Amino acid sequence: MKKMGLILFGILSIISCNNDDDRQINPMDQNRVLLLKIDFEANTFEEGREFVFSTNKDFDISSEYVSPGDFGSIDLLYKGTQQKLFSGTIVWSGLGKIDFPEKFIQPEDFNRLNEPLPMPDVSEFKKVMYDEHAFYPENIEYQKIWESIADLKLVKEYRRNNPETKINILLYTPAVGIMDPAEADWIMVIKN
Repeated sequence: MKKMGLILFGILSIISCNNDDDRQINPMDQNRVLLLKIDFEANTFEEGREFVFSTNKDFDISSEYVSPGDFGSIDLLYKGTQQKLFSGTIVWSGLGKIDFPEKFIQPEDFNRLNEPLPMPDVSEFKKVMYDEHAFYPENIEYQKIWESIADLKLVKEYRRNNPETKINILLYTPAVGIMDPAEADWIMVIKN
């Protein structure tokens, strides 16, 4: 009788086992932020970076701006955690550079959609006002900026999972004085 009980227990144990782990986390359920770099002059997608955060705090961007006398900088931070999303130097008589992220994903390494996403309403874009005198062109060509990243699969996933989030944009100009459009970039930040 004990053998029969053990056999039944073994069979029931095997039957009740399930290889599907319902506790697996969908990657899009994680707290993720996508940073995309777009050439200001050509409106072409240059590179990007995805961040995963362990916090579930509300997402907002704060900035730390050091006005360039000779050298300055701008940092974008995940406000709730103060974790860095972007850092770039600004030089008066020269050219600054992006210090963070140190590594980007190249455009050819992003999965693409067959059909690009439609342009969101302009009200869904939010300029990052890092300073009261933050420089932005009077007429921002949101359509051209959007078209450069509208076929990225990650952008679709982020917008589908969090359609209410603002699409944050920063005009990063690594030099001071007369802006050289060939050196400037749009930095776009999207939360999933």
